[in-house]
Amino acid sequence: MRGNAAPTNPWVERCPNDQIATAAQGHAGGRIDQFGIECAPVTLAWDGAGYQVFVRSPTPIPAQKRPRRHGVSRSCPAAGIVIGNDTSANAWIQGMDLLCAGATPAP
Repeated sequence: MRGNAAPTNPWVERCPNDQIATAAQGHAGGRIDQFGIECAPVTLAWDGAGYQVFVRSPTPIPAQKRPRRHGVSRSCPAAGIVIGNDTSANAWIQGMDLLCAGATPAP
């Protein structure tokens, strides 16, 4: 993602190992001024019949750049994880939302 900063290097937000994104926040006007995520530890536990996925409490990851303009913050429901985003823009950023899903182990 490129923002309103010089030089315009891409911003990369990543969760630490064994964690997954559960929320995103940012600020934008004509350009994205700030972008950050929250990450939560994920663990698997065997319950005798199969594995259960547990998403723990999230922790904010330091955001890229400084807030300016209009802010937005979106979070997945409890035990949900981010699987994508839905962002709309023309000359200005119009909106941002997250696509969330429940965390389930692969068969």
